[in-house]
Amino acid sequence: MLRVIRRIIIGPPVALLIFINMFFWTTLLVFLATFKAIHKSEALEKKLDRIYQLAVAVNTGVFKKILNIYIIIQGDTRLEYSKNYLVVSNHASWSDSFINQGVMNDVIPPFRFLSKKEVKYIPFVGIISWAYNFPLLSRNKLDKDKKKILENAKTLGDRPISFFIYPEGTRFSNTKRRRQESPFKYLLKPKIGALTTLLKTNIEYEKIVDITLLYPKTKINFWDLLSGNISHIYVYVRQLTLEKETPPHEIKSWIYQKWKEKDNLIRSFRD
Repeated sequence: MLRVIRRIIIGPPVALLIFINMFFWTTLLVFLATFKAIHKSEALEKKLDRIYQLAVAVNTGVFKKILNIYIIIQGDTRLEYSKNYLVVSNHASWSDSFINQGVMNDVIPPFRFLSKKEVKYIPFVGIISWAYNFPLLSRNKLDKDKKKILENAKTLGDRPISFFIYPEGTRFSNTKRRRQESPFKYLLKPKIGALTTLLKTNIEYEKIVDITLLYPKTKINFWDLLSGNISHIYVYVRQLTLEKETPPHEIKSWIYQKWKEKDNLIRSFRD
């Protein structure tokens, strides 16, 4: 009952706060991104990065200060803003991207998401993807997607960068898990296409940052986050190494092993 009351009373005003925050920064973003299309400069890129960080900081502040959600970070967080990283995470809810960004905000360079092209139709997300030139990928056009990622990487220059991917490709559900016959209890099968392509770019990654999000409930959604129905979230961070020259079949074995370890971690938390 309390959960329903929170959804009705708390959820809408918090959603409005997030909307206002995103609208404000996105409006400024459109202006600067349009100017960037005319004249590129390092100073302008830094301003765009700062807008990203401020928007994320406000959203995270809403979750922590207004909703009193405890985000408990454990593991290896010895990271440097001046380095390049490839970041992977499990994917359970729309909440994941907000939490992942909040945890890594100002710790490593702003995320460049590899997302499905359908996200361009989502309010704010489409504009952000355009402004930051995120590679938007198709579902069944692997060769075209690889080319798009490689071309995108060439435009980044020498700025530190963090590429972010959800190897599972979609949010977890038991229905999806059964459909794919996943060997994991709390995860879907990881895909290696984006990871393999990112390793082929001219970017030298310091580490692969593996984030495991541990929610107190098996079934959660974004409205639970906005309503304060999630009291705490554990975030486990580890740094992994994978050589750029690793062949695809070994990358697949590698990530399946890491996903097995991740699934065992989630099992120890929930079971």
